[in-house]
Amino acid sequence: MISAETGCDIIICDHEGVIIEATQKERIGNNHVGAKIIMSGLTDEAVISPIQEESFARLGTDTRVGYNYVIIIQGQRVGSLGMAGDPQVLKPIVRIAAKTIGIYISEYLKEKEKNMIIQKMARIADEMTEQSICDLDYHIFTEDLLLISGAKVVLFNEYSPNKDYSTTVAISGEYNDIAKAGQEILGCSILGKQWNVNSNVYNDLRKKRMVIFPRVSDLPKDIISYDEAENLKQTFGLGQICLTEIAHKENILGTLIIIMGEQNELRNEVLIELYAAQIGQLLKRVQVEAALKKSESKHRVLVEKINDVIFNLDKQGNITYISPAIRELLGYEPEEMIGTNFAGYIYPQDLDDVQKVFDSSVMGNDESVVFRILNKFGKVYHVRSSTRLIQEEEEIVLGVMTNVTEVQQTLNILDSFWQHSPNPVSILDKDGKIVRISKSGTDIFGSSPEVLEGLNISEVFPLTVVEEVMGRLKMASDKKEPQSFSDSINLYNSDQRHYDSWFFPIANEEEETDLVGIVALDITDRKNTEERLNYLSFHDPVTGLYNRTYYERELERLDFSDDDYPVSVISLDADGLKIINDTLGHNMGDELLKNLADILTQSLRDSDILARVGGDEFIIFLPRTDSEAAQKIVGRIRENIKQYNEENLILPLSISLGLETADKPGENLEEVLKKADENMYNNKFFQKKNSQSQIISSFMASLEKRDYVSQGYAERLFKLFARVSQTSKLPSGTLKALALLAQVHDLGNVTIPDSILTKPVPLNEEEWNVVRLHPEKGSRIASISPNLVDITELIMKHHERWDGKGYPLGLKKEEIPIECRILAVVDSFDAMITERPYRKALSKLEAVKELKRCAGTQFDPKIVEFFIDILIEEGLNTDANQIELFA
Repeated sequence: MISAETGCDIIICDHEGVIIEATQKERIGNNHVGAKIIMSGLTDEAVISPIQEESFARLGTDTRVGYNYVIIIQGQRVGSLGMAGDPQVLKPIVRIAAKTIGIYISEYLKEKEKNMIIQKMARIADEMTEQSICDLDYHIFTEDLLLISGAKVVLFNEYSPNKDYSTTVAISGEYNDIAKAGQEILGCSILGKQWNVNSNVYNDLRKKRMVIFPRVSDLPKDIISYDEAENLKQTFGLGQICLTEIAHKENILGTLIIIMGEQNELRNEVLIELYAAQIGQLLKRVQVEAALKKSESKHRVLVEKINDVIFNLDKQGNITYISPAIRELLGYEPEEMIGTNFAGYIYPQDLDDVQKVFDSSVMGNDESVVFRILNKFGKVYHVRSSTRLIQEEEEIVLGVMTNVTEVQQTLNILDSFWQHSPNPVSILDKDGKIVRISKSGTDIFGSSPEVLEGLNISEVFPLTVVEEVMGRLKMASDKKEPQSFSDSINLYNSDQRHYDSWFFPIANEEEETDLVGIVALDITDRKNTEERLNYLSFHDPVTGLYNRTYYERELERLDFSDDDYPVSVISLDADGLKIINDTLGHNMGDELLKNLADILTQSLRDSDILARVGGDEFIIFLPRTDSEAAQKIVGRIRENIKQYNEENLILPLSISLGLETADKPGENLEEVLKKADENMYNNKFFQKKNSQSQIISSFMASLEKRDYVSQGYAERLFKLFARVSQTSKLPSGTLKALALLAQVHDLGNVTIPDSILTKPVPLNEEEWNVVRLHPEKGSRIASISPNLVDITELIMKHHERWDGKGYPLGLKKEEIPIECRILAVVDSFDAMITERPYRKALSKLEAVKELKRCAGTQFDPKIVEFFIDILIEEGLNTDANQIELFA
């Protein structure tokens, strides 16, 4: 990837200065002088000039013009990374890449050590096949470990079946010292000695596989006493003691005890662990098999119990051997694959690369490659294969194949993260270069990762932004801990978004912080919500004015200066709000409050404070306003309301207000407010009747405007009511009630939407339910008027039927007031001869026939009969041969 981005040749060298990977594959295996200089520890970098290139070439090395930098893993120099070209240009690129490429060297060394172990164990297996189980010589292991570790003494202890003690079965090292130690200090021979098993050490070995004690005296006292340990240390100059488990799966079979000299430190820890692991596999096999066939001894001991797949290929690529581990990886039995060509199992897109590596191995080169392979059922796995040409009866390619699918999946997940992370993420170096950026990060700028990666932020942002970002990068690097910020950013499409961001150092093993990661979170919606909640906490959601919370908070901390006095306070109520809410609904009540708030705002000055502190209550503070000036403001409010009412007959405004003034500093504003409240309630008391009448009048005006009352309807009803009541000899008070009822019986219709009242087609059931509520609502409206309170019951019952199927109470016959029975006949007749949105008007004769048909069900039959007589007297001809209407 680095080579593709820079266009430069790349090399990776191991700890011996040998090129192990290169863009020019022919360079692999050559020596590089710059790498050797770096591995000497004299310097971390090597700059190769043209003159030096010529000089080193004469020495037979492959050392070219460029820049090389050390690769360090866990504090150890393991190799170097080099790039061909101008050293000054390449220096920052190579340094960054060297810090992240160490894992390749680590894997290379592990593979190299693993091959060494395999070859060593193959030799051991050869020797073992010549012996019976009783002749197994454990000294083979202790002698090898003596050389691998550089130890003074190596012991091989085998655990008893119950793990309660261990027995020394082999020793290698300075034998005379060992014998003397056993006889003079421990009082017995070390070979064959039984040692107590310490549970803590045993558990540590199960977890860590290797436990190191700095001194002999640090061993648990139930293994060796402190005095004995100190005596051994002083007498023989002993240093570190390393205990390494010999195990098969979870079962510890024994312990390798590696004792260093006082001035020496343990070496090749990884190799020792691998060696011990192979010994464990070997011992387990020895325990369960009485003998091994010579032809299969090497492979069964070495590979049948390890997870990696061991394989042999001939020079044509045919499989001559493959270990049983292939079952778990690919699902094949080894016998199925032996004799087939390896190419048949390679993922097609990777075959060319794998074939090149195989050809190189046949030429004698050690190779390692990662590729995809298909299992028996077509599933794809990622594997790493290391191969080497070896000589047996004939030359074969020996290989070790490791399943790295999980590692590759992790890399794929990381790539997916960069591609799909909803939050912008990026990595910058300390100079402001964009090393990597997520797609969501580039979306902010209307760009893409391919365009922005490799650019400096100075090529993307304005100077002011660059300076701010560079300051944050430095802060994160210097403090070596995350730094958080919050910003408002204008996007490329002019949208403004709010982001919280965190800048954090990306440290390597030496805790250097050349790179800084940045994660951003879009908090625009949250911030807008917070601002909205903050607004609502101090503002009334209906009117947008300050609310009671704001008013009470301000009242507590309100500290008018002397220059603000006199301060006047107005307490104001919206009259009739409850009536509007109960009859017309809260939507109309809210509309009334909004209209009042607009008028008050227009009537006040910018310095005045206005708040809605209750359902219909408002408070106004007027700083630097004496009583006379406050009266003028009150007059302006009333004049604006009067003008509004002249233009809005349906929903008029009526207010009650009280005014009080604090003339001098020091007067208690709460007392002033109480006095203003008292004045307001006095004002409300004296104009209560007027405000109620105003509301009723507005409702009646609304009925007229909606054309619920047809022209001359009330007058016609009055005349007919009068005639009916006189004929029926009703009390005179009934005539007055009938006259009033004729005008206001459908007062509740003001609560019905126009969409229902004027609907040109029949109503559905839901709409009829709305209509059936109007008698109750009309009765409720009438109850607030002294002039209508006596007929609230009549309004409630004017839609009852003679047969009990009316609404809302289901009364029948004489249970229905006589006024309502009369109204039902006359009102229905008038409705039938009047045109409606959903039908044409009937003739008077047709209306009379409908009255007769419904007499005894909907109407009182006597009143129907009597009413028809009245109509005939007034000129209606009902003769069947002369169906006509008289004026």
